[in-house]
Amino acid sequence: MIANSSNLTNNVSLHALPVTDEVLKIIDGKQGEYTVLFLPMKTAYGTFTSPFCKKIAELFAEQKKESIKEELMQFFKLAIESSDIIPPADFASQQNMSLADASLLLWMRSNHFEIEVQKSLLEQLQ
Repeated sequence: MIANSSNLTNNVSLHALPVTDEVLKIIDGKQGEYTVLFLPMKTAYGTFTSPFCKKIAELFAEQKKESIKEELMQFFKLAIESSDIIPPADFASQQNMSLADASLLLWMRSNHFEIEVQKSLLEQLQ
């Protein structure tokens, strides 16, 4: 375990947390504000572009406008098929998609149904 708030450089803190479902759900809520390095899986996520967005950017570069329209419609259809808002990690697992795509889709869902996304435990403590 690494001591929390070990200041490395300007505005950079390092936190180490045990890998549990509860911790992963808390980290999901901080996505977009922090970059998370998940060492056991050699994965980084947080302030980065989702694979879906990268795919759309590639299609745009190839000038495949109809393909972009189809991809966006399928993604939006999945977003509005239900008004359920669950933690992004759970949704990503259920849908077999990346955490970033799941988070994006759930934010689209919350905006469409005008439902507030539940604050993470870390946000509640602030």
